[in-house]
Amino acid sequence: MILAFVREKEGDRIFVVANLSPDSKTFNLIGNDFSGDFIELFSTKELSLSAKDEMTLEPWGFRVFVK
Repeated sequence: MILAFVREKEGDRIFVVANLSPDSKTFNLIGNDFSGDFIELFSTKELSLSAKDEMTLEPWGFRVFVK
């Protein structure tokens, strides 16, 4: 199971996606809530996400993006 959510306040946005299963998962991000330019919190890597982008997470993996 994939859990994804976006929180936004006063123009700051955080986007969290987590794989809550023991298997690697590939999935698509659906909707404009996940679109935009983000920085991955733990690696400081910059990336641009758009609606319907594909993402893969390892078992029990998670990623946190900030804007």
